[in-house]
Amino acid sequence: MIWPSPDDPLSGSKAFDRADARIKKRVSDPATRGKCRKCGEAVAYADAAAHAACHWSAGGGAYIMRIASRERHEFWMLARAARSAYLSDVDRRLRRSWLDCHYDHVSVMIVDGASFDGGLVLGEHDPGREYLRMEDYTVEEVLGEGAIGDYTYDLIPHRTTYLDIRVVSECAATGMDRPVEVVMRNEPVGRNCSECGLQGGGKRICIECSSLGNDRFMCGTCAPHHLHDGDLRYLPVRNSPRMGRCMYGKSDRRSTTPWPPTHAWGKRLGGAYGGF
Repeated sequence: MIWPSPDDPLSGSKAFDRADARIKKRVSDPATRGKCRKCGEAVAYADAAAHAACHWSAGGGAYIMRIASRERHEFWMLARAARSAYLSDVDRRLRRSWLDCHYDHVSVMIVDGASFDGGLVLGEHDPGREYLRMEDYTVEEVLGEGAIGDYTYDLIPHRTTYLDIRVVSECAATGMDRPVEVVMRNEPVGRNCSECGLQGGGKRICIECSSLGNDRFMCGTCAPHHLHDGDLRYLPVRNSPRMGRCMYGKSDRRSTTPWPPTHAWGKRLGGAYGGF
């Protein structure tokens, strides 16, 4: 496959820089476990991929993908994706399981220098440019060779979430009723209150501290006394790398955005861009 040059301005967001240039790569395995949705066993992160692969025969019509947070290493999941699933299917699964908050924010995935836009661009696209769209390319075409996808959600500074996405093995597509399904996800991590030290009492997270890269967890008693410029700025802790950002966790809202989104801009690229 021939991708555009990394210097080509394919992304509609001027504020977005390459995720691997801005955020330190994962350097250690998180000390967390995930519950397998197939057998119910709690499995350590280091053994999760091998465990999931044991449930389906190899070489079938699907992949097992590992998706992990760049900044908060305790958040990760394994998903089974059909070879024919589109990048937009992966994007939607991440949004519904992990990311969507009060608004449907912009998402971008960069693979080998090519930018794939999620399509939910709210006033940030440039109609004069051509775009690679997630709903035009399959997982097999883009990630099937083991490439790492740099996935970015919400391009507003201090609110951005960075994920690594990679195919770790092939498997059968037996029993799949959706193009992408979660097969394992990290279990919630207990937090102590940063103010009083209450064991497991960290049920609130400060938005301001989180934006500065210093997660501060508080119990219900201490949170009302943690002020920034006279304001209370905290959100409930959730099992998501989005906790403490934007309005994530403020309500139980689930994304209602139609999928695939209808585009009044952009077009599927061919020719030098792969000719799909």
